[in-house]
Amino acid sequence: MQVRAINLYTVFKGAGNNKAENTQQSRTSKNTGAENTIKTGAMDALSALGANAAVGVRKAQTVQEVQEQIDPAMGQIQELFNFYKRADKKINAITQYTQEQLKQTTESAQNLFDEVMDVYEKIKKDNSDPLVKLTYKNKFWNLPPDEVMEEFDENGKVKRRTTFSLDSIRPYKLIRIRIEENPEELPDGTIKAKKRVEAHEFQHEIMLDGYLEDYVRHPDGKTTYAKIAHFDDMEAVECREYPSDEDNFQCAKQYSRIIPGKPRDYVENNGSVRIEGRNLSGVTKEYTETKNTPDGTGTIKSVSYCPFPYIVNNSYSEGEISVREFNKKQIQELVVKDGKPVRYILVDEKGRWPKIIKQYQMTEDGWKKVIG
Repeated sequence: MQVRAINLYTVFKGAGNNKAENTQQSRTSKNTGAENTIKTGAMDALSALGANAAVGVRKAQTVQEVQEQIDPAMGQIQELFNFYKRADKKINAITQYTQEQLKQTTESAQNLFDEVMDVYEKIKKDNSDPLVKLTYKNKFWNLPPDEVMEEFDENGKVKRRTTFSLDSIRPYKLIRIRIEENPEELPDGTIKAKKRVEAHEFQHEIMLDGYLEDYVRHPDGKTTYAKIAHFDDMEAVECREYPSDEDNFQCAKQYSRIIPGKPRDYVENNGSVRIEGRNLSGVTKEYTETKNTPDGTGTIKSVSYCPFPYIVNNSYSEGEISVREFNKKQIQELVVKDGKPVRYILVDEKGRWPKIIKQYQMTEDGWKKVIG
């Protein structure tokens, strides 16, 4: 298959390149006769086409308009590469947020649990504190009664309630512990707690199980909370955050354990932003953004950091990153390696089988059209 050079200027700016350098580069471009190809400059970032890319273009036109008139694919390459750079920045911000939130959640649950256990040990030794009360409540005839410890403030209001339940049905002693901070029970039966910690003791070993913030249990049984966290080996490994609107039970953010380097999983706005990195190597597998379009088909942009052959007749080499935009009609893909665009493909998805309708390859002389 013959490879044709694109008859336009494709300029790559480095951090130190300026307008004068780009202009000089255009003047010294390589002329191949009927076809004209510009060698790329510094290739650490993709810039818009120079304003001199088309002869006779009116000055009022924007760079984007010039791109679209000469070859729309160049504008798509620019857009996909910008998305790749933005995704990298956002992943770093999400990584920091996830680390901070998991650490903060672990500390909040652990501190609350430790404070309560200190009070419990003291009251078991000396039951003379007027602000702490121990009671026993029978729930089922075949189970030992629950031990309930309530801590009061100076106004006589319960500030913490801790329930110890012994599960004697099992062949071993398993003590379940539930701590509620600022518990309330409203006249309509609604139950609230500012914080709630679930834990258990088995063979004298304490393990944290769960943590809730702004817990509300409604009379109809519906339960809402601002945050819920699950624990493994005394550390929060998964959190879900919810909006304050009790009628909206869609998850605002969900994130899980940090594996070396990046979050394992992250979901924002009910899936409109997503990170997947389930592999144990610590490398983020994919970053995705979903946006609904007016025709209802939806557009998805993704950056795959562990790419695999996805599009017909497309192959990858080690270290390449796939940047895609796709809907029901077509797929666009830009392959990036070492921070530089190296290949662009446009695939028609409307037929029974996907068909490559455009393909470009980056060479020393700039972008060259392979198909289309």
